[in-house]
Amino acid sequence: MKAVSASIPRVGGLDTHRAGQPPLEICAVADASPSLVLTRGHRIEQIEVVPSSSPTPAPLKSLNAYADVIKRRGPLILYNKNNGIVKAFRNLPGVELVNTDLLDEVFGTFDKVSTHKRDYLLLTSKISNPDVTYLINSDEIKSVKADNPLINKVVLSRLNPYAKTIQMHEIFKQERLTKSAKPKQPSEAITANLFAP
Repeated sequence: MKAVSASIPRVGGLDTHRAGQPPLEICAVADASPSLVLTRGHRIEQIEVVPSSSPTPAPLKSLNAYADVIKRRGPLILYNKNNGIVKAFRNLPGVELVNTDLLDEVFGTFDKVSTHKRDYLLLTSKISNPDVTYLINSDEIKSVKADNPLINKVVLSRLNPYAKTIQMHEIFKQERLTKSAKPKQPSEAITANLFAP
């Protein structure tokens, strides 16, 4: 293991043995300084300018997404063709890059079913008109008569299957109350004893 300085940022985390240790790949750092690149043994005489590999946060700042990059919970960047996008954003911590073709293989498209997820279909919107107030107040919807579940017991049992059981319990409860509410008739022996001369 190479000796590293104490000022190097450590691996984050708590419940792992790796937490607090220096990163292993710290020595493999690209640099845009030609003198440092030459001292490492690279032959760059034919190159006019050494390209910089520093991250480019300008597009993320314009989209107000750079605050997530600072927290290292960055945005997901989807790209169709890699025209240098991967190299531009790969050094930003927290930013993830995904090709849209890979997402099509995992989730499928509207025309093609997914190859990785079995029986998975893309979600489609059930309504094409997002103006809900217009839909509710339209004559087509008002013309359809909706059954009231408080009046129609079939609709109520479809909405709440336990409603029939509740109704039966209420009927039995009412029968018990009416039976207990009736006064008991005294027996003949008691009435004969009361009216005895």
